[in-house]
Amino acid sequence: MIAEPLVGAERQQLVIGVSAGLSVLADVRRSVRSWLTMTDAAPCADEACLVTHELLANAMEHGSAGEGSRVEVRLDVVSRAGLLRITVRDEGGIFPTEPSGGTSATEEAGRGLSIVSALSRAWGMRAGNSGKSVWATLGI
Repeated sequence: MIAEPLVGAERQQLVIGVSAGLSVLADVRRSVRSWLTMTDAAPCADEACLVTHELLANAMEHGSAGEGSRVEVRLDVVSRAGLLRITVRDEGGIFPTEPSGGTSATEEAGRGLSIVSALSRAWGMRAGNSGKSVWATLGI
């Protein structure tokens, strides 16, 4: 795992690169929480960690190009705008489906993007040259 914080007066950024594998989720959550507590986004650290976890878990389980492929997590705090943008980029070409609200209470999976949608101001996805990015924006 590579964590690279960039801090400026108006913008604060953290970039974490990992190899796809569910074993890195806890390490990424800890790094994100630790970094957020030192930024203007500290008040939304709980929500941001949950959104980051869900986007990363989806990328690793459904969207990555396979075990060991690269996944990038990027957090951008824009203090003047009062926003935190979380972006997860993977090398896969499979796009997530919009939440339909049809997940039953007994199902073990399928709520990730519904959680992201409920906690964020906006979320979406975009294709890249080698894979895709899924992003969410939270107010701080």
